Amino acid sequence: MDVGNLISYTNDVVKLLQHKRDINNLIHTLQRTISLSSTFHSDFNPLHKLLQGKN
Repeated sequence: MDVGNLISYTNDVVKLLQHKRDINNLIHTLQRTISLSSTFHSDFNPLHKLLQGKN
């Protein structure tokens, strides 16, 4: 990606997040992503150990 495209992309993101509601939606989405990731890892780790025979 060249600098011109990066600046254009950044400007688009800034325009998108100009409203407090947009920022709150983004924060909420990021928090849910972190929560889902944590849940995935808590479910995956015991299963992974079981499949590797490391009870």
